[in-house]
Amino acid sequence: MNFNTTIKLLIICTFLFLGCKSIESTPKLKFVFNEQEQEDLQVLKDFFLDDILELNEKNFHYEFKSRILKLDSIGYTTIKRDLVNERLNSISPATFNQIWDYKSEARIRNSLGIYEYLAPKKGGKYLRFLEKNTKFNSQINKYYNETTHSGDFSHTAMLNYINSETIEFDLHNPDILMVFAIHFISICRDNNLGTTSLYDGR
Repeated sequence: MNFNTTIKLLIICTFLFLGCKSIESTPKLKFVFNEQEQEDLQVLKDFFLDDILELNEKNFHYEFKSRILKLDSIGYTTIKRDLVNERLNSISPATFNQIWDYKSEARIRNSLGIYEYLAPKKGGKYLRFLEKNTKFNSQINKYYNETTHSGDFSHTAMLNYINSETIEFDLHNPDILMVFAIHFISICRDNNLGTTSLYDGR
């Protein structure tokens, strides 16, 4: 291998290294999820922060709460369901099945047909991960209890958390950000009031 070839390979490797986001793992994530699942979770969290909230490192802690509440007030109409499904399809099915399950329910707006929505997978790794974050966080504890009791992601408990006094401090916790990501990705897919395909049963 000559000198020029070596230099080219070094340049290529450098670009590949810089172009890949590092996986931000934590002891809780490592304890519950395997390496592939952690990579998929990072994809989901990046999608939540970069594409759904359109936040960056400079405005993240200043605008997180206002962005979430604004999205909620307009029914998530700016987030296309197809975009969410595309990102969900990009992760491993095994990872998806550790987080979500599909539930069916009769249509609310009329009496014809049913629709499917995402619910936390009973017995899945995600609920185990969520439980591990309840010990020193009363808001997550309330969210976990209401979610497991109902079998659905508790949006009321989540909004109460977003409006709580501890939210600013908890945004520094990568585990809590992962909980936010899973919750709001689910909500954006299933409760986008401006998306006509919401109740198509797919």
